[in-house]
Amino acid sequence: MSYEQYGGGYSGRQEMSVSAGTAFKIGFFGAFGAAVAGIVLSVIFFVVGLLLAAAGVGFLEQFN
Repeated sequence: MSYEQYGGGYSGRQEMSVSAGTAFKIGFFGAFGAAVAGIVLSVIFFVVGLLLAAAGVGFLEQFN
């Protein structure tokens, strides 16, 4: 089948309905994922900071 037989392009506006429960789940798991990502990044930065401090890299001394 050719491109034109399918309408030749986009079919205009498509509507989608989302129930309140589904919207709540999307928001909850989105916030949960953001919180987990924040915790993981905090742990990674903490470990990198400890390693830099152990190596003697003092980048905070300029603020004293």
